[in-house]
Amino acid sequence: MAKIKFDHSLLDIPDFIARMREIITAMTGNPVFAALAAKVTALDTAVNTLETGNNAYNATIQLGQQQLTERDVERVAAEEAARALASASEGETNDEAELLSGGWHLRQPPTPIGEMPAPQNLSATGGDLEGEADLQWDPVRGRNAYSGNVRPVPRARGNNSMWERNRVAPPLAWTPARCISSACAPSARLAPARGVTSRKSA
Repeated sequence: MAKIKFDHSLLDIPDFIARMREIITAMTGNPVFAALAAKVTALDTAVNTLETGNNAYNATIQLGQQQLTERDVERVAAEEAARALASASEGETNDEAELLSGGWHLRQPPTPIGEMPAPQNLSATGGDLEGEADLQWDPVRGRNAYSGNVRPVPRARGNNSMWERNRVAPPLAWTPARCISSACAPSARLAPARGVTSRKSA
């Protein structure tokens, strides 16, 4: 006994509407299903209602995107107006109390960051090429570069080759021969690596 496979739940709305219309067309005037004319009409009405609702939804999405773009433009204009007012306010007075009375937040004088801590959660994995290591670590506030200590892999027992310090400034990644652009920062490629230290910002 044949059974209908109702496999329409995975279709998106436009494809579902198109599939239902195929069924409606095939059922309309079909003598085998003449007794189901009312149900065919009910499905046709429901599909038309769905299409109307879907069209309204799509129009709302398009309108929302347009409104989002307009809002972003308006935000830029408001920020520019605020900067102009801030500049004019500083032209009127440089007194802290008077500027605060205008509702402005004032910049704090720069303070030294202090001794930079070593990056935490340093991890290393094998690189794409022989002799490379991929390093990742937690960012350090105030850093503008990292230093990594590297040296050649000892080729013979007793090789006492010196560690070489290399500056690493994400998003560039360092290898002994070249710099490679990298999507993740902080990260670097050293071959092989002993450790990473952070450096102060200027």
